[in-house]
Amino acid sequence: MAKSSRSRNPEDTEENVTTPVINKKPISKGKKKQSDLFESIKKKCNLQRVLDDWIDRYTDQDPEKSVLELLTLLFDCGGAETTITFKDFKDLEIEDAATSIVEQSDSQQYPLGSKRSKLLIENFNEFWREIVEKCKKSIIFDNYLLDMVTLWLHELSFAAKRGIRHAATQAAIQITSSLISICNDLRKDLNATTRQLAGENKNSSRQKQLKDNQLQTSSRLKSMESILIVRLFTGVFSPRFKDSLPEMRALCIIPYCNWILEYPIQLLNHQNLKYIGWLLGDHSNEPRQAAISGLCILYSNENYINQLDPFTQCFKHRIVEIAFSDKTPSISVEAIRLVSIMSNLDLLDESDVQKICTLYLVDQPEISKAAGGLIFSKYLSSTQTKIDTTLTNIINSTSAATTTSNGRKKSKTTITTSDLDEQQQQQISSQIYHHRETQLNALLEFLDKTVIPEEPYYLVQSLWTTDGKSLFVDWPFWVDYLESIESKNINDKQMGMICKFLSASVRIAVNDRVKIFTPPQLHHLAQYRAEHTPTTPMTINTDGEMEVATTQLPPTASKRRGRKPAAATITQQKSKSNEHDDEGGDEETNEQADDDEKSDEINESVCREITRQFIIILPELLVLYRANTIVCQSLIEIARYFVLDCYVTLRLQSKYTALLEAISDIFTSQPKTQLIDTISVTLENLLNNGKTPSQLETASKAALHSLFTELIDTLRLTKITQQQPSQQSQESIANSQQQSSSSSQSDTNNNNDNNNNNEESQVFPVISTLYKLDSLCKQFNFADEKFASMIFKFTDGSVNGVPIQTIDDSDSIIIHSTSIYSQLLMWSLFSAIPSKFYQVDPMNVNILQMFYLLSSRTISTLKNEDITHRLRNFMFTTFIETRSLFSPVLDLTNMTVYDISLPAENLLFRTISSIFSQENEYSLTYLKVEFIKNQQISLEKKKLAEINKSKRKGGSKKPTGAGATSEEEITSHSEKETSDHETESDGGAKNQQKIKDTDLQLLNSFVPDQQFGERAVELVTSICNCIKYSFVTQSTQLFRLLLKQIALSSSKRAVDIIRDFFRKYPVQSGKFEMEIVIDLMSSFQSTCLEEVIASNPDFQHHMFSRFRSLCQWLVSDFIRHPDTIRGVIEHFLNYALKNPQAEKLEELLEILDFLGSKLSEKSSIEFIKKRVIFNEDFPHIDLINKLNNTIEFQTIQNLEPSGKTTGKKIKQQLKFASATTATKKTAPKKRRRSSKVSESEESEPDSEESDYEEDRREELQRQKNIIKDQIQRQQDEDEEIDEQKASSEDSSDFEPPIDPKKKLKTIN
Repeated sequence: MAKSSRSRNPEDTEENVTTPVINKKPISKGKKKQSDLFESIKKKCNLQRVLDDWIDRYTDQDPEKSVLELLTLLFDCGGAETTITFKDFKDLEIEDAATSIVEQSDSQQYPLGSKRSKLLIENFNEFWREIVEKCKKSIIFDNYLLDMVTLWLHELSFAAKRGIRHAATQAAIQITSSLISICNDLRKDLNATTRQLAGENKNSSRQKQLKDNQLQTSSRLKSMESILIVRLFTGVFSPRFKDSLPEMRALCIIPYCNWILEYPIQLLNHQNLKYIGWLLGDHSNEPRQAAISGLCILYSNENYINQLDPFTQCFKHRIVEIAFSDKTPSISVEAIRLVSIMSNLDLLDESDVQKICTLYLVDQPEISKAAGGLIFSKYLSSTQTKIDTTLTNIINSTSAATTTSNGRKKSKTTITTSDLDEQQQQQISSQIYHHRETQLNALLEFLDKTVIPEEPYYLVQSLWTTDGKSLFVDWPFWVDYLESIESKNINDKQMGMICKFLSASVRIAVNDRVKIFTPPQLHHLAQYRAEHTPTTPMTINTDGEMEVATTQLPPTASKRRGRKPAAATITQQKSKSNEHDDEGGDEETNEQADDDEKSDEINESVCREITRQFIIILPELLVLYRANTIVCQSLIEIARYFVLDCYVTLRLQSKYTALLEAISDIFTSQPKTQLIDTISVTLENLLNNGKTPSQLETASKAALHSLFTELIDTLRLTKITQQQPSQQSQESIANSQQQSSSSSQSDTNNNNDNNNNNEESQVFPVISTLYKLDSLCKQFNFADEKFASMIFKFTDGSVNGVPIQTIDDSDSIIIHSTSIYSQLLMWSLFSAIPSKFYQVDPMNVNILQMFYLLSSRTISTLKNEDITHRLRNFMFTTFIETRSLFSPVLDLTNMTVYDISLPAENLLFRTISSIFSQENEYSLTYLKVEFIKNQQISLEKKKLAEINKSKRKGGSKKPTGAGATSEEEITSHSEKETSDHETESDGGAKNQQKIKDTDLQLLNSFVPDQQFGERAVELVTSICNCIKYSFVTQSTQLFRLLLKQIALSSSKRAVDIIRDFFRKYPVQSGKFEMEIVIDLMSSFQSTCLEEVIASNPDFQHHMFSRFRSLCQWLVSDFIRHPDTIRGVIEHFLNYALKNPQAEKLEELLEILDFLGSKLSEKSSIEFIKKRVIFNEDFPHIDLINKLNNTIEFQTIQNLEPSGKTTGKKIKQQLKFASATTATKKTAPKKRRRSSKVSESEESEPDSEESDYEEDRREELQRQKNIIKDQIQRQQDEDEEIDEQKASSEDSSDFEPPIDPKKKLKTIN
């Protein structure tokens, strides 16, 4: 039988096995024949009978052949190409006999690794597990079966074929699990025998028998442990942790950790734990996740925490690092769970746990929820356990003492507090209230330490899936807590946090969730709110008379956050207008709206419960905290979800009036914009929801009328003292300032400051009132001509005829008043549109006048070159959005006969250019600042990686075998990869230091613009409307400005709008498309050469990368005409020919090389025929050659003939193919030409060609002959195939011929 005189591991020499010397023979490879065992287990079978039959063959027939059957099963499951013969198995050493299997080439396909082999995998695992269990009291101790199997598993674990390694490892896993069970049983038997032996008398027969049993059990246990440790752990599993395949490294880590806990006496040591630590630094996802999951198993058992302490001290920082910053969310989630387990055992530093808790803020839902679980475990779980215990005790005691009339106990669901007396109820409620308050204080303390303490919504969202949800939905607790708030020592900041907790809990409970870390969606004039039920909203004129308008909801209202009010039919009008613009987009819009409505359904029952709980206390709290804007905003958001029917059913109509009075008082007294917007939306939900009971309508109308009247009176009665001095006084002041001393200058400046302060104090109420009216006009229709006339007077920046000198105040007045006026125009427009026809009565002078006034004001404002960027941007976007809705009305009716002044195209284009100029300047600065931040982080990581690498030098010896890699490679591959990536574009150390100093100054001085994203979306939407409705002539400059934002803008939503627009409205003209691309690439090339970018070479390289990404998008989604790319390449090659010393020309040529790979067949041939010729001394001739080679290779690929090509077409292809050879333009070589070629060239008229051209001609002729031979060979094969097809068409074994096109590809 096969023996092993030497082993791959020195530990194997401990086995006292005498092996005869065997002369080595050449291995004879047996034919591949699947074994009976494999045929049995790969399908549904009686596995116990298969095992019994094999055991019978082993015991009654030949053990060697039976063991060979097991090995053949491994070979078949691993996909071995050949097997070994019984002679080789019997005569050769194991290492030599396994050579034919171990050295087989690798393959990804094998039976055990197939996704369809689920039954085979189950049977395979059960077979190896049960074979040890069935033999554990018999042949398992015969010193042959287990020894031979484990020795072969050790040899096969080094196979080059992954299937063999997988099969051997999977079998070893099942054998090890059974052996550990056997070792535990033997150890129990040994301990029992030892105890019995201690109680027996000396020299008795019983004592002798016990000693023999003890010796036998001890010998068997030692043998099993030796096989377990030496053969399996060291011989099979240790190489797997260093395997070259990540799935192999992760295969045995979970059972490995289970074995350590099942048999800690021998396995729980640093030698075995170190492999898990190695995989924590693996560069692949599977091993890292398996290592984290295995550690969760280890640390979940508190009995062996002390033995794990050395491992904990060594790897706890790596565990925290994985949890905090792993690139794979699932691994971070698992690591956070491990951190939670270790935190409960006090194994981690408090600072590390606190850092992991802050992950509830990340934009990954699964990571946020996992962090919420950690927060609950650390701060709330102990108190929640006390609450649950209290409630359980109540249920148990009540159910034990209370029985029904028929003698049976009440169920837990029927037990209520009525079963307890009043004293018990108060005591239990007091206990629960105390525990809830403790939980709330713990969350407040935690929030005070986080990065964004003022936004607890994210924390509530992360805790909602845990048992911490019970705190947030315990509405009676919140009511009791707020009622007793004055008796608690709580400051204003803490009160604001508590109210935000409550507001977030209400929003999530009623299913009105927001997408965390997603920028709020902007809602433009062109976006309408789609609702369900029609309604007739209230309107109020300036005389205080109530009206019921037949209009719909406003098109500019912000996204509804609250109970869905009555719907509008305005979407139907929008769909009618869109039918004239694009008919294909309606279905997508409607489907999107349906999805939004399904996802935003409000839980009505929860709203009713919240209304009943807070209906009394909410008005009192608003009056008490009316000066605290944060508290007021949070509490008013709760009122948004009130069900008004509850006021009537509970007979609390007075509380509804008190609520409206409190909200109106806060609205008129508080200037904070967020609070104003919140109140406007809440009032719209309360007053205009279509479900207001008739008993509350009077109070609703009176509250809205009173609020509107008060705001109008504030504007009317405001008087501004004019502070502007006359021109003569200004000149005298200027002259005096030049001649006066420094003290007189300071006095003058103080006087000017005082004047400005006085003006600002007078103007501020006007600005605040205009903003409040603007917010209300987005929700309600205040249809009145007098109101519109009064508002229009403010659009010139004056207050009651008095101009405002402060630029910011003047801009605010113009912006708010213009916004109100455009809202009133939209209300009037849709009020005048009948329900069936999207038309307006041409005699409606009111609408014409309002539109004319708005257009005139826009023209006069945009013509002023001195206005601020903020005002220019607002006036442009507002007018374009308003006109986008108004234009269909003008086009469909005879209103076009009226002479309405509109901004000229050149004025609009100048405005667009001016706006984009400043926006691009900010975008470049923002991109550079973000790049510098990432650069700093990369440098820090690089330094840390170098430190860790220096500490980990001197790794262990590399193991042998095709399936293994070194320990050093596994542990440091991730750090090496990161280091290589970070040093991709490093320059000299001195230059980096200079760049770093200047960039740090920019980084410290940069102030981010919080409104940039919103402004970018508005601007992009407006320009898309300009192009769509032809407000501006479609010039290349306009398209260039818009397309450039794809690479420059940091607003992802703005970029998506641009991409979707050009995907929906492609450019029709090929020539115009090519001009756009050329202009865009030239402009971006110039942008990359600007000083702000060129000052940092790394950032410049980054910008060119964005340039390449832009070109990739142009090729994939923008360019529709085949000749555009060729024209672009030719244009820039001519530019390169004329400007060989142009800066960063190599970057442009690299981009052209990419574009060359996207040329079509026809375009590539045309390019080669009209190729731009460069001299050999051109600075970037290697890049030019690379571009030509790319296009020539692309042409050859496109010229593959398909099927039966006509002779004329082949000649035509050959004619073009003569110019498709990829040759490098090096120095010409002189050589003697053949006489045949020289004779043919003598007849040509051009006899002055260079030797290089002649050599190139020869090479092209050779390529032509090759293609001719291929086509001729293909035609011959086609004729043979046709003959075979004709002769064997009637035959039953007829097979279709191979596609000749595939053959030609193979030949090429």
